[in-house]
Amino acid sequence: NKENKVIETCLKITYQAQNLTSQTKAARPTCKDHT
Repeated sequence: NKENKVIETCLKITYQAQNLTSQTKAARPTCKDHT
């Protein structure tokens, strides 16, 4: 399922963003849209 793959990737980005720059953290709201 393509959508599940997108969600999986988004969750990884969201998790990693906790330890990265604010620029990466800016992606979290977008990723939240997939959950």
